[in-house]
Amino acid sequence: MRTPRTLAVLLMSGTGAVGLGQYWAPLQPVAKLHPQVNVVYGDSVWDKLLVGGNFKWAVVGADTIFTASAAMWDGVGWSALPAPVDVCIGGNICSPVWEFMRIDGRLHANGGFAFWDADSLVNEAFARWNEQTSAWERLPCVNPGVGGMATLVPHFPQDTLYLTGYRGTLCGYDSSCVFAYVGDTIVPLPYQAPVLHHGPTSYVGFVFKYQGVPYLTGLLYDPLQGQHYSFMRWNGTAWEGVPGWSTLDPIKDVLIKDGWLYVCGWFFEAGGAPGNMVARFNGTQWEALGSGLLAALPSSSQGVAMDLHEWNGDLYVAGQFNYAGGVPAENAARWDGSRWCGLGGSYAMQTPGGKANGFTVWRDELYMSGGFITIDGDTMWHVARWLGQVENCSAPVTLPEGMADEAPWWVPLEPGRWQLRLPQGQVGRLELWDARGRLVLVQGSARDGHVVDLADRAPGVYLARLIEVNGAVRSVKALR
Repeated sequence: MRTPRTLAVLLMSGTGAVGLGQYWAPLQPVAKLHPQVNVVYGDSVWDKLLVGGNFKWAVVGADTIFTASAAMWDGVGWSALPAPVDVCIGGNICSPVWEFMRIDGRLHANGGFAFWDADSLVNEAFARWNEQTSAWERLPCVNPGVGGMATLVPHFPQDTLYLTGYRGTLCGYDSSCVFAYVGDTIVPLPYQAPVLHHGPTSYVGFVFKYQGVPYLTGLLYDPLQGQHYSFMRWNGTAWEGVPGWSTLDPIKDVLIKDGWLYVCGWFFEAGGAPGNMVARFNGTQWEALGSGLLAALPSSSQGVAMDLHEWNGDLYVAGQFNYAGGVPAENAARWDGSRWCGLGGSYAMQTPGGKANGFTVWRDELYMSGGFITIDGDTMWHVARWLGQVENCSAPVTLPEGMADEAPWWVPLEPGRWQLRLPQGQVGRLELWDARGRLVLVQGSARDGHVVDLADRAPGVYLARLIEVNGAVRSVKALR
């Protein structure tokens, strides 16, 4: 939903830059959240925008609100959470909050914080909100937090979530780098192997399933193979390196979209990665998203992509970079399936090398957190709302061939019309791309196939891509 201000800006600017170069707006009234904001999270249950970091106070005009690392904004004003998640004793900053998420409807938080639970035991890193007591509580068992579990993986709509980090113990189980969080229980990951508990520096970041196969990211050593890996998957009997991923550089975020597995982080083609800071995988082959993301020249190994977010069918990436697909895009960019667009804005960072941390959507608008103090001269204090216009876009990227699996039946019906029949028992989503790599047609899942009408389209070669529900990708060409 567009705000009146956004609509007015769009009417004045047409398809060019917004207004007088303004692409982002502060959250009014502006709250000084010093020194750091790590996450912004749109919570539809409380209908609040939750902000987490290590700030002890939110300074709003002449008012100072004690926040203890987390605050919330209702679109009109700022307040502290109903109860602090960190004890925050002494000093001018508190221990950090890194993530908020809802799991089975319950609000969870993750970070470097610590608090005393109902049994007066110190619990670190993980907390969930108890609506009955209006207080934060531990997960099913205390996390001692010393050199062990530190991350709660929330990114996928999956039955099982995971607690990950460096090797540690939870709930009396043997040490590992990952535990499963199912319902109200924490249990060891079913796919145990030496890589998950070999050496004190082993680390797991994300664990998830793609096409029914378990994957994990991190930095792990396989003593059986004598190799280190940063991206692995379970082959049914053991963890193995993901095919085509030939770098130890870290992955910072992952996202499954339209049957593809997207990853972003600190990796580059020059170092053997399949893309610059961002790439996608179909279970067999990797694909770069054009020239990807790059920091300012001359170095091609600087910068990092921190967050992937899907909104209205497009992919948004936040981090530290200056170009996306070769066009200016400072710290925030959008991939629409065939081209990159910069989200606009000139940033003044709190520290040199600052970055955008991530996105969220609240009340159908996009928000961003990061190390910025101002954008285009407007004071933001680490949180900003996007006004909805891109600054510039790259030329469309031609979709590479060779991504086809077994082609589905492509049956001519009459000039300009075809029927795409799916293999028996398959359900798929159809994308149609023209020869310039532009997405020209999308049709939702249909069990009995798709009828494709190109009678009104320009003559040329089109590529139809069928994305099955299991993530498999099939493609076939049509000549209009």
